[in-house]
Amino acid sequence: MEIPQVDLSALLGPTESIIIGAPVVVIWLLSGIVSAMVATNKGRSGCGWFLLGFLLGPMGLILSLAVSRNQAVLEQRMVQRGEMQYCPYCAEPIRAEAIKCRYCGEGFGGDQSSSQSLYMR
Repeated sequence: MEIPQVDLSALLGPTESIIIGAPVVVIWLLSGIVSAMVATNKGRSGCGWFLLGFLLGPMGLILSLAVSRNQAVLEQRMVQRGEMQYCPYCAEPIRAEAIKCRYCGEGFGGDQSSSQSLYMR
């Protein structure tokens, strides 16, 4: 017994093909965009994850949500924006406003007279 092959293009006209295909393309494109945004916020390559999200669709979006953060890249971005700095004594990242390192306890930064006056009170 042979299964008859059906030519969908003969059954569906050009308008029906566009109506069926357009939402699929939009969902895959949105999956790529959202995957790229999520990956960029986690310190990953936005372009690579856009391509992956577009090719895999919703599965690419799920993968971008499951991937771990690239902490080194995120710290470097925060240092470049001036939100963080590295402690000159222990090289750990700390907030830019800090006058004392939370890891090693060394005091530094800012005007020394103002930091001394805080400790003298």
